[in-house]
Amino acid sequence: MDFLFEIWPYVEKIGIPLLMVPFGFAFLSLNLYFRDCKILYLMERDIKFHGTLIGKNYSAMQIIGLDAIYYGFKSLSYSQEYLKYRRFKSQIETIRGYRKLYAILFPTIIIISTIGVLINEWIIEA
Repeated sequence: MDFLFEIWPYVEKIGIPLLMVPFGFAFLSLNLYFRDCKILYLMERDIKFHGTLIGKNYSAMQIIGLDAIYYGFKSLSYSQEYLKYRRFKSQIETIRGYRKLYAILFPTIIIISTIGVLINEWIIEA
């Protein structure tokens, strides 16, 4: 316990900036995730109404709206009609990769933050 009292001022000074690195990465990648969800939404719309993705360019930065956020939580199960397009299939794999990253990253950030707050409260009360 004495060891914790000795190192805690250094942890408070260095720990918060270290925690901001994964949080900043998560925030940046969350913006990119919603951008990719919007691109997937536009691809699905073009396949549905025009029947093709040929001649479409989706690389520009779009404004992220509520539809992209809604689309970010939507299931990624599609029929074979959509999956026959290589660009569409690639976009789905990108979004699945983001989801696998978030399944690890966000719980880790929450656990580390919770442990830090609990230790800080423990040190303050002692």
